[in-house]
Amino acid sequence: MSPALLQQLEEAKAQHRRGLFGEARRRYKRILKRHPELTQALHFLGVLEHMDGNHEAGLVLVRRAHARNPEDYDIRRNLGNLLNDMNRCEEAEPLCRALVAERPLDSGNHTNHCVALRKLGRFDEAIAVGRRAVALAPGQAAGWHALANALGSAGALKQAVQAYE
Repeated sequence: MSPALLQQLEEAKAQHRRGLFGEARRRYKRILKRHPELTQALHFLGVLEHMDGNHEAGLVLVRRAHARNPEDYDIRRNLGNLLNDMNRCEEAEPLCRALVAERPLDSGNHTNHCVALRKLGRFDEAIAVGRRAVALAPGQAAGWHALANALGSAGALKQAVQAYE
């Protein structure tokens, strides 16, 4: 990637991080107009579209990025997140499981896997995975939230309330 293209991509990402989605979107699209298969631009624009409520468009873009670079960890993680958010958990769960196997000390992977398992109705598995997430990172609210939701879905309401606290 040329230094100029890298600079353009970094500028788009900076706008994205600032929440200036319209400007970031324009920049990503300008890049993709000249480089239609640039994996990073496809990936980041897909995440932006999802964050901005354009879930299907975001999923299409992240899938294109994934097809171009199926081994990229961040793309796979975001693809799993998008699928989970869109309640397409039968697709998200194997991705999440693979990410846990690849990076077992990353509590976020366990949290995402817990969410997918809970949404699939596999509550006992979700609770076990959620417990691993909070054991790895007791200060991360997302893990506690996922565990509490799994406990609540399993009918363990007292434990769910404790996890929320």
